[in-house]
Amino acid sequence: MSPIPDLEASALLVVDAQAGVAAGMPRADGVIAVIAGVVDRARLAGVPVVWLRRTDADLRVGEPGWQVVDALAPEPAEQLVDHAWDDAFADTDLAHVVSVVLEAGHCWIVGLGSDAGVLRTYLGAQHRGLAVTLVEDAHCAADVEFDGCRFSARQVAAFVNRLAWRDVSPGVTGDLVSSATIEFADDGLDDTELIARAEEETAAIEQALDDRPDGQS
Repeated sequence: MSPIPDLEASALLVVDAQAGVAAGMPRADGVIAVIAGVVDRARLAGVPVVWLRRTDADLRVGEPGWQVVDALAPEPAEQLVDHAWDDAFADTDLAHVVSVVLEAGHCWIVGLGSDAGVLRTYLGAQHRGLAVTLVEDAHCAADVEFDGCRFSARQVAAFVNRLAWRDVSPGVTGDLVSSATIEFADDGLDDTELIARAEEETAAIEQALDDRPDGQS
């Protein structure tokens, strides 16, 4: 439940899924495939998708590295927000887009840069009073060396998951789920479930017709 009154809808934030970001991440291809599946399910459920694109000296607007990876394609009606800081809410209109334009009080987060844009935007959403859920297998990082310690990309992503999993501060609404357990449509069946139900009903009708005694119409 969102801590913001009357804003119970959700939005999916795709953080920095850009060609230049993916190039430095050994697990990017597999994670991008998971993100693509999450995006497809969000669209089927009517959950709006917001695409966040990092801009800096290496990710210049309009250049190939700044573009969203080819495997992910924003649709014309979907929101795109460029940001200069790891926290995509900082110095952008993202909070307005989520809370006012999309009327959402909850954000699902996936993307590239576990310890950068993903984590900072997760925390930024909470700081602005939004409920937030990190999808644990839909983000990744690069290998990191800091203070003489080396951390593999997998270790970095796992540690970010641990931070979200242990997020129990008073008044903070955060969560961690796997892509397989996402429930976008809590108030009813999403399109995928409706299609499956229709197929089951059609199959039952066809079976009943096949079971009729000969000569009956």
